[in-house]
Amino acid sequence: DLPLAWHFSRVIGARAVQVHFMGCWDTVASMIVPRPDRFYLPSLETLPYTRKNPSVACFRHAIAIDERRRMFRLADWEQPQPFVPNPYQPDKATEQDCVQMAFAGVHSDIGGGYPETESALSKIPLVWMIEQAQAQGLLTSKAMFNHLIHGKARKGSSHQYVAPDPAGPMHQSLSGAWWALEYLPKRAKYREWPGEQLAGWYLPAGEPRKLPPAAQIHPSVALRRAAGIGYDPINLSPPTGV
Repeated sequence: DLPLAWHFSRVIGARAVQVHFMGCWDTVASMIVPRPDRFYLPSLETLPYTRKNPSVACFRHAIAIDERRRMFRLADWEQPQPFVPNPYQPDKATEQDCVQMAFAGVHSDIGGGYPETESALSKIPLVWMIEQAQAQGLLTSKAMFNHLIHGKARKGSSHQYVAPDPAGPMHQSLSGAWWALEYLPKRAKYREWPGEQLAGWYLPAGEPRKLPPAAQIHPSVALRRAAGIGYDPINLSPPTGV
């Protein structure tokens, strides 16, 4: 059976692939997908390897401090965890190079998606991620970096881009119809912030996001808190030295 033999050779001859660098922006716990076997009604699906992957040598995660929607709970990366270059030689594992950095803003203030004129805040985690990747060997164009990220004019281009600004506009993702979901009961074992519960259930009601214990706070957060614009998220400790 030639097709079977070919398939067997593909399986046996597969190579283990190492991921040298993986950068993620505010990875959330689940996604909404339509189910063909359920009349295409939407349901939640959790993707594999969103919290742990031994094939990754260097992992960086930009986290949103201010996201509160129940459907956007953080899938924080497990720390520490091993890096296994060869799955057939687990005894040669080393510790994975992992950094999770928290930034001011909601989900799309971190990963981008808002109009360019409203994206000064999202440029900060973008700069951080690019610099982290550059430290691992990524080659980038300095001219394009300065143009797209820092908003510097570029010869031959009519496009204008905003520069990073710690005091830039922050969006309110929890609005409109999103609030309706916040008052549907949720099992108390998923609670992220202290509050009342009844018979093992509670109402999220826009509860603050609990940051991973190993997460670092980016210096731009302190600059925003010191800017006099009333930024003082409840899920951060009181400002010191600001």
